[in-house]
Amino acid sequence: MIDLILRIIITLILAGLESLGPAGPAEPPTESAPPEPAASDATDAVPIARGREPAAAVFSLLRAVDPCGLHDLAAATRVTGHRGDQIRPTESLAECQLRLHRAPGEPTWTLTTRVGVNYGAAPRQAAVLEEVDGRRAYWDESRDPHARSCTYTRPMGADYGISLTAEAPLGEPNAKPCPVARAYLTAARPLTHLVLRLEKKTEPRFALAAVDPCAATHDVLRTLGVSGVAHPEAPYRCRIQPDPNHVDPDPEPSVTISFGIGTDPAELVGAGTGHQPVTVADHTGIAVLVGPEPQRCELTVGHDTDAAIPVNHARLVQTISIGAASCGQATTVADAVVHTLATR
Repeated sequence: MIDLILRIIITLILAGLESLGPAGPAEPPTESAPPEPAASDATDAVPIARGREPAAAVFSLLRAVDPCGLHDLAAATRVTGHRGDQIRPTESLAECQLRLHRAPGEPTWTLTTRVGVNYGAAPRQAAVLEEVDGRRAYWDESRDPHARSCTYTRPMGADYGISLTAEAPLGEPNAKPCPVARAYLTAARPLTHLVLRLEKKTEPRFALAAVDPCAATHDVLRTLGVSGVAHPEAPYRCRIQPDPNHVDPDPEPSVTISFGIGTDPAELVGAGTGHQPVTVADHTGIAVLVGPEPQRCELTVGHDTDAAIPVNHARLVQTISIGAASCGQATTVADAVVHTLATR
């Protein structure tokens, strides 16, 4: 009964978000003046950068939607006439792909659902508005002969949305992705009948899918010995920006926290991989320097690796990825994030 009530509440709120149009000019964001939290939750409230509060609220709701639960294998088979492969997340917990094939080793259509895509005024104005299953959605088509696709997006709030992309098979110049996308939307209703993670429709269930990546902000800032604010950038990506200090007016480099899906980092440690092994709370991870000077460190560690998806002799697991100015700092931040997760 509690799950049913919660589902009704979330569904009503998501429907309300859809009715919001693109926002007008926002107040300029400031790094060091987050909104004042209520006295009762001042200790626990994440210090969100001014201007990013709407994004934080939308992402909090959209994390309840299961992108893999939006797919319907039988409907995809009816629409395309092809057989479906495994439905599985992409590298993001907010995305899920359904791949189809005509015969083993002969892939055809790919259908991808994405939750929390950036979709403000500019892309809406460039797209075509259409009613799908009683809901307004926008569609646009890529006619690139090497990557022909059609994307329908249902708005969620002023700047975000939930989308379905149909990618046409390579080598079939007459395949039309928009009619396929439209037919799948009608048959499977992935943008209008939102499936929530609490319905437990898909396996395995990912613990990180319900977690705000900005939740560790207090622990991270305390560990780094600085003040600062969180910038929610996507449902599973957060950038933490330290404040400038009195001695040096330039702020410290930001750190990023991302939750995703990938090969178990412990399996990537070895000679010739270029990955530096690191240990975070008894878990083996990898770190690598990336980008031009000054390079940044990207550290990835597995989380709850028992919840794995076997793919081509590998294991896809939940991952925590940290971006920081150095690998030492990335390890420190990762320790703080893992500590936050362990004490939730």
